[in-house]
Amino acid sequence: MKDSGMFALSEPGRLDALLSAVGLAVQADDEIECPVVFQDTRDAVRAFTGSGPMQLAIMESGERIVSEAARQTLTPYSRQDGRVTLPAWYRAVITK
Repeated sequence: MKDSGMFALSEPGRLDALLSAVGLAVQADDEIECPVVFQDTRDAVRAFTGSGPMQLAIMESGERIVSEAARQTLTPYSRQDGRVTLPAWYRAVITK
């Protein structure tokens, strides 16, 4: 649910509305690239399957099926040296 939790402010305009509602004016607004890098696919799968949302999937479908789906999903992000590099970015806002 996007109304709460870690995605509460991810919908376009929600952060801006909140800042405005509390009287904060945006002075600077930027996206910062911050790729997530894992040593190998095994480490990446372990990190993802250990998260809360994935635990729900594991309870429903089983660890083997969920781990294999994660492994397949990570394939396009795997480099020849074995590392898995996922693109990520964050929004940084400075207010006054």
